[in-house]
Order: sequence, then C-alpha cells, then structure tokens
Amino acid sequence: MRKMSLITTFANFISGGIFGASLTAAGVYSPAVIVGQMKLTDFQMLKTFITASLSSAVVIFLARKLSLSGSTARRPSSLSLVNVYDGNILGGLLIGLGMIFTGACPGTVFPQFILGIPSAPYVLLGGLIGGILFTILKPHLPSQPSSENKKYTIHGKANISEGLGVFLYEAFGLAILQATRLYFPERGAGFVQPVTGGLLIGLAQACHIILTGNTLNVSGAYEQLGAFFLYLLSSPNSSRPALRSVIFAAGVLAGTWTISHVIYIPRAEVPEVINRIGKAGWILGGIALSFGARIAGGCTSGHGISGMGLLGISSFVSVAAMFAGGIVGAVFL
Repeated sequence: MRKMSLITTFANFISGGIFGASLTAAGVYSPAVIVGQMKLTDFQMLKTFITASLSSAVVIFLARKLSLSGSTARRPSSLSLVNVYDGNILGGLLIGLGMIFTGACPGTVFPQFILGIPSAPYVLLGGLIGGILFTILKPHLPSQPSSENKKYTIHGKANISEGLGVFLYEAFGLAILQATRLYFPERGAGFVQPVTGGLLIGLAQACHIILTGNTLNVSGAYEQLGAFFLYLLSSPNSSRPALRSVIFAAGVLAGTWTISHVIYIPRAEVPEVINRIGKAGWILGGIALSFGARIAGGCTSGHGISGMGLLGISSFVSVAAMFAGGIVGAVFL
C-alpha cells in the first residue's frame, strides 16, 4: 500500500477542518435538528442539505470542466438480491434508522463529539464496530462494476448533456428549497441561517476538490478504521490499509474545535427521545450508521452532498432510502 505524502496528508486534514467548521456553523450537527427533520417538524436540515447539494453540483461541474477533478457518479451498490440498487436501498434504510436513534449522521457525530453531546462517544464506538464488521464481510459481498457507465447518472439515463442535467437539477432543487422556506420558517439552530450554512458546505466542497481532487465523503473513515484495527491484529507482513479518510475525519474534529473557540456556537439541544434510547441504543445506532453507509457506498455527505451533485442515480436512491428509514423509524419512537 503506497504511503500518503506529507502534502496529501496535510491537504486532507485541512479540507476536513474546513468541512467540520462549515457543519458546525450551519448547526446541522444538532441532534434536535436531525430528529426534527425525520419527525417532519423542523426543516433546517433539509434546507441546508439541498443548498449544499445544489452548490456542490455547480462546483463539481466546473471542476470537471476545468480538469480539477475526475470524480464520477457513484456506481450502484448491489447485493444481487433484488435489483442493482438493493445495496443502496438497504444501506440507506440503515443510515436513516441510525440517524433517528442517535440524532447523528456519519459525519455530524464528529462535531457532536467535540461539542460534548453525551451520545457521541457511544455512536463513534458503534461506528468503529460497524466499520470492523463491514471490513470482515466485504470479501463476501458481490463485487461492484469497475467501469464508468453514463447510465449511472440522471443525464446519462435521459440522454441529455451534463450541463443541461445540472441546470435542471438546480431549477428543481431551488423550487423545493423556496417551498420549504416559505412553508417552514427558519428556527435559527446554527450560527448562520440554513441556506448560508449550505453555501458554506458547498464552499467546503470546492476547497476539498482544489486540495485533494476528490469530492466530500466521510463514511470511508469508519471502514478504514475498521481495516486498521484488523491490521493491528494481523501478521507483521500484512500491508497497512489506507488512512486518507481517517485523516480527513481528524480534520473535521479539529475544524469543529477551532470554530467553536472562535465564534459563539449555540448549545445543541438533545431531544428527550434520544436520551431515553440510552448507551446501548446509541452504539447500535452507530453500527447502523457506519455499516449502512458502507453497504450503500456513501452517507449523507458522500451520496447527499457529492453524489447527488454528480447526478448519480445511486445517490438519489440512497438518500431517498435514508429519509424513508428515518421518517418511518421516527413513527415508532
């Protein structure tokens, strides 16, 4: 396994810091915001999410045109059980259930940990366990297609240009965003308003592409940590797994710590329903978050912010499953 250069390590750490700061300023790390979204009582998360995805779509499109990034849409994650997207559906459902049981996403749990949310250490522990489980099971899962296929994207499927696809996505997304802003007023859980927070995350996407050439994705850190844990238990001749995503996650932690000491970050509200779930439930939720993210091939950042920005069909399927899992799970809490 080729070692990362010092420059690559630094670039991933810095871009992680920018992303962590933007998540924190936007306030979408708050358990109350995440649970409120799944209960359909607070739409701050959706507003931020849509803005981040729309701004990322423009950033990624320009980056591809300027040859700053060769990122392509995520391929379907298939378990070969029902259809080509069954892995995206199952993984997305697990992420959604994990979100409603922990009040966290695979990425937002890092800011929660720094900001002292009581559930965060247990969710992170569950995330590590989920990463280990996935690493053990990965060799037994169906292999994914290795070649790029334009039919994996909305514009490829519709036989239109990428530029027109992005334009239509922007128009559709802005219409939804305006509707949510009109019918669901802001509550101000973050340092900035939701749209501004989404634009900050879009800026973080631009910085990540410029610094690393890749698009944002956090959940890979759990798989890499799981692989590294198993590496420590393996024979001395085993090759060390990559840790690029882990370095990025460390940057998210540092970025949250830094911005929380520079500006006033409103104290995050933890819903009583999350407190009632308890430590064992938080760990199980963390397992669902990380294991589901790896089954789906991405999380709310990898699929939602980056994948949808690339107009990937698998990303739209995964995100729909995430919200479905969270909304259905909220009914039973």
